[in-house]
Amino acid sequence: QLDPAISVEVTDTTNDVPLAGEVRHLKVKEDYEQDVMLIGYTWYPFSKANNTVLEFDNLPASILNTQAILANRLTSIKELLQQATNKANASANNYISDTDPSTYTDLNVGDIWTRKLTE
Repeated sequence: QLDPAISVEVTDTTNDVPLAGEVRHLKVKEDYEQDVMLIGYTWYPFSKANNTVLEFDNLPASILNTQAILANRLTSIKELLQQATNKANASANNYISDTDPSTYTDLNVGDIWTRKLTE
């Protein structure tokens, strides 16, 4: 008989440092016992008011799981980078002229006025 896939989220009130990959024994009443591994957590080391949330499952770790997690994180990072690039491109203008650009246009915070070099 195969063990069912288990995914458990636990709230820990001790505020102890979580150890990634830690294995704990899960017992559901008298009917079922299984070892589960810590696969994720949210820990607030500087706040005793916020409880630590631990995520366990019993699925075997594999390179495919790791690659999927890394691919998701990489996609998130790429999206953040694109947002930052778009904001930077949209928020700063470089005015190259001999006269103050505020006389003929509305300037925004971050805009740059560059005077042409003369010989």
